[in-house]
Amino acid sequence: MWLLDTSSLALSAFFDKTPHYVILSHTWGSEEVSFQDIQGSHDRISHRAGYKKIKDCCAKASEAGFRYVWIDTCCIDKTNSTELSEAINSMFRWYKNSATCYAYLEDVEPEGPRFVASRWFTRGWTLQELIAPTDVLFFDRDWNEIGTRESLKDSIEEVTGVPEPVLMNESLREHCVAQIMSWAAGRHTTRIEDRAYSLLGLFGVNMPLIYGEGENAFLRLQLEIMKITTDHSILAWEVKFSGGQKRRALATTVDEFRGSGQVRSFPVLNESSFEMTNLGLRITLPCISERTQDKRRNLIACLNCRYENEEERLGIWLNEAASAGTPLGRFDRSHFGTIFKFHPQPTPTTLYIIQPYLRESPQQEIGAIPGNEPYCLEYSDLVEAGYLLEAYTTDAPGPHLWQEGCKINFLATRPWNLDPRIFFFRHIDMARRIWIMFLRPAYKGKLWLMVDGSSNLMDTPELISNYLPLEKKW
Repeated sequence: MWLLDTSSLALSAFFDKTPHYVILSHTWGSEEVSFQDIQGSHDRISHRAGYKKIKDCCAKASEAGFRYVWIDTCCIDKTNSTELSEAINSMFRWYKNSATCYAYLEDVEPEGPRFVASRWFTRGWTLQELIAPTDVLFFDRDWNEIGTRESLKDSIEEVTGVPEPVLMNESLREHCVAQIMSWAAGRHTTRIEDRAYSLLGLFGVNMPLIYGEGENAFLRLQLEIMKITTDHSILAWEVKFSGGQKRRALATTVDEFRGSGQVRSFPVLNESSFEMTNLGLRITLPCISERTQDKRRNLIACLNCRYENEEERLGIWLNEAASAGTPLGRFDRSHFGTIFKFHPQPTPTTLYIIQPYLRESPQQEIGAIPGNEPYCLEYSDLVEAGYLLEAYTTDAPGPHLWQEGCKINFLATRPWNLDPRIFFFRHIDMARRIWIMFLRPAYKGKLWLMVDGSSNLMDTPELISNYLPLEKKW
């Protein structure tokens, strides 16, 4: 673990015995200071907003008597994949072991509107940074103290859904999987995989990082959680399905737990294990069964959980899958809800609930193009991840394209139909470049989006633009 000296701003490595330290929780901006930056000449980075944030944090910690701070922007070597993986898997513990956590709300003005309107409360990583530390102090943009997690607990609970006992350091073991997932629903991260990786510590699990796996990261997280618990509430999620869509055993995203904040698990005798197999999720549940005309079974499977202050158990509705009219003995999930009566007493049944593989389309359809309605590419998440706008393959800004901060607005009108717009972003520290391409409306009047990238900086915007046979390919 790397710690930053509050006086010299020099990094020191600690492995076994770690001194007392302050840890910073914040949202990333466009001028952050990296691990490599902080070890070089500070003169060349002294103009950055991220450097001022580091100095102000160190000054505040020094005033409180602390010699060391930990800040994620400059205390992790993100060019080292092993170190990055270790840091992410250790993050919850590092926040928990800190002497105190400074939550810096850069977008909250002194004596401004309610602090809970800050962007800090919408980010995925800040959930564990709110819960893990023993103590959290909130500061506005000028480093004036707003209050502590304890003194502000009512407002924080209202905006986050995290109950007061958790904000007062109650063990997460007192809360079921579905309830913890509900606190993370609706939060955002720059990389889709980080929506899962940011929850590792909350559930006490570890797993390797595979950036590029997309939503499969959340599937892997659920599989890791299943290895350490028999909590049925991991199945207590709901989503509206479109017609013909296959239902799966496990949730695709944490957002599907948005309505599960009141779910509570209860212990039962003779709990059985459950696991993912090549036939689907194998689990034994009490079931109410009925036969359909084609001899397939429809089941209501009872879970060991209920809504708070309610007696009725929750359950999932299952439909037996068939092939060429023959029942397969495996089930598609239908929906989730409250089961009101059991007549007769349900019989425990071993089930296989189908879990289809997750597949991602390389292109995303945005929608039909209206006449002159502007589109907006909002890239603050990229800036937070260390990427800056480098170039774009369009005409100079004018009536069809204009920029406002981290937003690029453009019109989907006929003058640019013949060529796609490509926006290039380059990482400030690492050899990485990504580009976002809006394709011309070549299919049913739709606007299409494609995202790609390269770790070879020899792939310049000019080379990429010239190499891709855009008009022929798209």
